[in-house]
Amino acid sequence: MIELESIVLSVGGLLLVFFAIYYGLLEKRLNQIKRQVERNHYLLREIAKKLDVGEEEQNQKVVELLAQGKKIEAIKEARMLYPHFGLKEAKEYVDAMEKQHKGL
Repeated sequence: MIELESIVLSVGGLLLVFFAIYYGLLEKRLNQIKRQVERNHYLLREIAKKLDVGEEEQNQKVVELLAQGKKIEAIKEARMLYPHFGLKEAKEYVDAMEKQHKGL
């Protein structure tokens, strides 16, 4: 019986070590992806500056969608403009745009 307990504990310990290593690798990869997304976002902003596409012009599409009563589409557009936005951040952004342009 003691052998069975020690085998179970050994297997459990090995699984714990495996999951710790796997989690570490996943976290490292996730951080790499986040840095790449941030870099791409920076590059897109630089390209937009060179093409003279200001943030106001980009935001205009969100404002137009709000004016048409298409809030969900405006949130989707905000998420496309700002890829680092989650759903909550995009909604908060659209709500702020809606308040800023009260006539909508």
